[in-house]
Amino acid sequence: MNFVWIALSRRSLIYPVAVLVILGGVAIEIIHRKISGPQPDDGIEEALIRSLVQEMDSKFTWVDRVTWICIAVSAIILLVLLLR
Repeated sequence: MNFVWIALSRRSLIYPVAVLVILGGVAIEIIHRKISGPQPDDGIEEALIRSLVQEMDSKFTWVDRVTWICIAVSAIILLVLLLR
């Protein structure tokens, strides 16, 4: 199998291996969906997840504010050091 890839691509085997991994993952996902099939409570779960995400997006805690302030300050310090 490797000789076929070498003959066709004449490049590193990284790309063919990456393609095989991606195609394998897609095939496994398709097989899994066929075996498991649609679930009756999928719509309810998605609605609950959406409401939870909307609820969490609208609430910024003090930890979130401090985190964003630290990120902003560190980015400014990095720019000052790089442009110095």
